[in-house]
This record gives sequence, C-alpha cells and structure tokens, in this order.
Amino acid sequence: MRGQFWASPLLLTVVLVASAEENAPYPSNPVESPGAIAHVVPTSDVSTVAPPSPVALQWEWIYPYVASSNAPRNIWLEADYVLWRNKEARLPPLVTGGPPGTTGILGQPDTVVLAGATDIDHDYRSGGRFAAGLWLDYDQTLGIEGGYQLAGERTVHLPVGAAVRPMTPILARPFDDAQTGLPSSTRILFPDLRILFVDTAYSTWFQGAEFSVLVNHRHGPGWRLDLVGGFRFLELQEELRILESSKIDRAAVFLGGSRVYREDEFVTRNRLVGAHAGVQFKVLQGPWFASLAGRVSFGGMEQQIDIRGYTIVDSPTEAPEAYNGGLLALPSNAGIRDRWKFAVVPELTARLGCTLWHRYTLYVGYSILYWAEVLRAGDQIDLTLNPAQVPLAAVMMDGPDRPQVQWRESSFWIQGISLGCEIRF
Repeated sequence: MRGQFWASPLLLTVVLVASAEENAPYPSNPVESPGAIAHVVPTSDVSTVAPPSPVALQWEWIYPYVASSNAPRNIWLEADYVLWRNKEARLPPLVTGGPPGTTGILGQPDTVVLAGATDIDHDYRSGGRFAAGLWLDYDQTLGIEGGYQLAGERTVHLPVGAAVRPMTPILARPFDDAQTGLPSSTRILFPDLRILFVDTAYSTWFQGAEFSVLVNHRHGPGWRLDLVGGFRFLELQEELRILESSKIDRAAVFLGGSRVYREDEFVTRNRLVGAHAGVQFKVLQGPWFASLAGRVSFGGMEQQIDIRGYTIVDSPTEAPEAYNGGLLALPSNAGIRDRWKFAVVPELTARLGCTLWHRYTLYVGYSILYWAEVLRAGDQIDLTLNPAQVPLAAVMMDGPDRPQVQWRESSFWIQGISLGCEIRF
C-alpha cells in the first residue's frame, strides 16, 4: 500500500508536464542541434529585389510584336482571292455582211465585218492563289513553300444572227481562194446556202504551280531579304469555236431544204515546265508589313495546236450525215501537233498588310506576269483555203493544200489584284 501511494503522485506529475509541452507555441527560431544546418533568413525586403531582365529571342526581329507568345511562327498558310485580267486576243475577220445582192467579200464597198478583225477583251474574272510553307530552323533562315494559282475560264461570245439581219440581210464567211488567189466567201462557194446564225466563242484559261526553297540572305531590325528558287509549272490554254447554222434553199437541186451545221474549233496549249529564281524583300513596322517579290521562270515550253472541224447535214427526207471538216478547219490542217522550245517568264508581286491577334494577317496585293512567244487560238486561223476540201463544195481538187498550221506566236500578260489572309502556327 505504501508503494502504491508513493507512485500515484509521481505519475500525475509526469502527465501534467507532458500536456504542458504539447500545448506550448512552436518557437519562431528553432533551436539548432549540434549537427543541424543553419537556416539563413534574409534581412532585406523582397519587394525591393529587381526582377531579372527579359531574354531577347533570336527570332524577335522577324515578328517583334508577337514576341510575347514565346514561340516562333514557323508554319504558314495563305489564301487569296484574285481579280484577274489578261491581254486581249486578236481575231481575223470571220463573219461579213451586206445588202441584198452582195457577196460579203472583203474589200468590196458594201461589205462590213460583223465578227472578227478586232481584239477580244475577256474583261475581269475571278481566280485564286493558295500557298503553304515551313521554316526548317528556329532562326527562320531556311524554309520551303508550295503554291498554286488559277485564273478561272472566261468565254466571250460574238453572236451574229437575227439582230443584224435588218441592217445586213446577207451574211457570209470570208476567205481567200487558194486556187484562184482571189478573195472569196461562202456566198460565192454556196450560192444556195443562207447563213442563219454564227456564234464565235473565245475562251482563255490560266494556271500555275510551284515548289520553292527560301534562304535568308540578309536581315536587320524590321526587315529581311530572302532568296527564292525551285520548280515552276505554268499553263495557258485558249479555245476558239466558230459555230454556224445555215439552210439550203428549197429550190436547190441538191439537198434542197436541208439544214447545215458547221463548226471550226482551234485549241492552243502552252505548258512551261522548269525552274524559277528570284528575291523577296519584306519590311515590318509594328503590325504592318510591305513586301516586294520578283522572280524569273525558265525552262522547256510545250506548244500544242489542236484543230478540229465537222459539218452535219440534216435533210428533211434522209438521216443526218456528218462530214470531216468545217470551213476553216479542214483535213489539211486538222489534228494535234506539238513542239518544244525554251521560254523565260518574269513575274512581279507586291503586298501590303497588317497582322492581327498575333498570328492572323490580312493583306492586299498586285501581281503581273509576262509570257512572250506563246500560241494563241485566234492567231492560228489560216484564211487561205482550197475550196475543194470544204464539205458539200462541188469543186475539182486543184491547187495547194490549204489551210495550213500557222504556228504564229504572240505575247501574253496577265495581272491581278488580290485580297488575302495568312495564318501562322
């Protein structure tokens, strides 16, 4: 009993001391043990410490106003709407007219030219340009780009028919007779044939594609000069169709009352496959930029001429009959022919734009391309023909094989005003 009575006060004392130590506040400066590492508390105010200076990015001179994005824009996509216009095409006289009793022969006092002998203006037409590129290094000194441009097909019609008949009752198609060497017309060749309608349709279509390598030649704060070179493809295609609808007098001995449909078609294609080289200069001021690019494409050019003609006679008593040859497209010049030659095509492009939201750019531009020594459809017509080749003409075969393939060349230019956008990643 005496041992238990003595142990009880001692146990109570130990419990009270342990409880007091547990509830005591934690010291602000802990007592360091002999082996502990000393903690150094700075005595200065942290608010007075200056932040580190920003690190200049290597690509900041290219897009200084987007440097805060902390990443270069090395991939770009472009899309332009382009309003194109190209050089006019020249046509020889194709349809003539005059008062009753005339023959429509060129050079006669009463003969007027109703279609042809003028330039065909295709006016403005819509098209587009698309491009995509990639810088291969962080400093944007080496890159690649691919692009495609298109000027949509535009067709101009020169119809001659009932609208002009009160002024010129006689319609004819002029040509030079290879047998006699004299001017003539279908009124002389077919006295019983009455032309009702002639439609001349001229179409032009242009496209181009390229793959380029870009190398930065020089640069500075807010400007850069790049060298451009690579592969280039250009194509210019034109088509001229002359569709004639006529009727043979019912009193005619041969095929009286029949309708005659005649068509001549001339198609030319110019395809350049080669290389291109040039420079492009770009200036930046804040979000605004201006650029000027010039390049020269050169290489082998394929020139192709495709000439076709046919005549269909729709008799009231017999089944329709088809003949090979029209009036200007006859067996002597019909068919597909091509050749190759060397060509040089210069081009100039200018742009002015503004960058929005760090990666989107809107711009306007102007470009012009000049292509010398190309084949155009209207230049391939040979008005000298041997009437013996013309279907339905009762003429003995004599004289040279005319018409012939002309291979006449002329220059071509196309220019456009563009509105485009660019996005960079």
